[in-house]
Amino acid sequence: MTNAKSMKLLVVDDNVEQVNILEKIFTKDGYQVKVASSGFDALKIAESEDIDIVITDMSMPGMSGLKLLKQIKEKKPSVEVIIITAFGEWGAYAEALKEGAYEFLNKPFKVEDILNLVRGIENKLKAR
Repeated sequence: MTNAKSMKLLVVDDNVEQVNILEKIFTKDGYQVKVASSGFDALKIAESEDIDIVITDMSMPGMSGLKLLKQIKEKKPSVEVIIITAFGEWGAYAEALKEGAYEFLNKPFKVEDILNLVRGIENKLKAR
């Protein structure tokens, strides 16, 4: 079921297949989706557009998801960030939450899990 949502998502991953899958999932659910293949590209988009939620991979060449999180929160503290990773990085998990990440999700994840996280953020932002 597609409905018009005003939430804008930015999906960041150097794995093009992962980006395409997430873009399709969220577009089908009615979200406006932008994509980036690096932290640097994501930062440019986040700085120039109104983004509500960033979903970023943790391990990317050039700029990690954690560094991207820190830079986004510095410039736009209201943007919520979900970090996804293929590795159980507990130290990074703790640091990401300390830096303001909304959640840290391990790959592979269920589609419903990430949709529920985004819907939870959407409800939180609408309540503000």
